[in-house]
This record gives sequence, structure tokens and C-alpha cells, in this order.
Amino acid sequence: MALISPSPLESFSLVLIEAWTVERPVLVNAACAVTRDHCVRSGGGLWFGTYAVFEAAVDRFLADDGLRDRLGAAGAAYVTEHYRWPVVLDRYTAFLSRVAAGRESAIS
Repeated sequence: MALISPSPLESFSLVLIEAWTVERPVLVNAACAVTRDHCVRSGGGLWFGTYAVFEAAVDRFLADDGLRDRLGAAGAAYVTEHYRWPVVLDRYTAFLSRVAAGRESAIS
């Protein structure tokens, strides 16, 4: 139904990408700025800072299929736009080209 990532000490976790790939929303710890920021940017999840908010979010996920579907679809679109292999490889190629160009200008 949803992925819960309760750790406040995560980097951008592969399990978030995996959940979004299968169009599942995520619920992350608000104290983890990285995963919370990805939820904000993607629109693919919610975050909690207290048990009461956690409980309300879980209840909302259980009761609202439409919300789960919308958040899951937004997360899937975010992964497609930013984290599919062709996109990642293009970013690495562009980065390495800039590094190589900088090295060539430094040698000249």
C-alpha cells in the first residue's frame, strides 16, 4: 500500500525509488531532510514529525485510495524524469565531459 521510511538518518534511499517505481507512496521521517525534500519535489509522499502525524498519515493512506494513487503516480513520474538509467547516464556523461574539458584547458 505504501512504504514507510522511519529513519531520520537516510540519504536518498533506493527503497523510495523502488516504491515509486511500482507507484506506491512513501511516508518518511520529517527529521530526514533528504527524504522529506524528495517527497516535496516529487509530490510522491508525506512526512511525519510526531507519532500523531504518523498515525494520521497511515489512517489517511488506509482510507483514501485516490490519495495513494496520486502520490504513487507522482513518485513514479519523478523517478522516470530523474532516475531512470538513460537519464542518470546522460548526467554522468555530461559531468565527465565537463571534467575532461576543464582538464584540457588546464593543460593548454
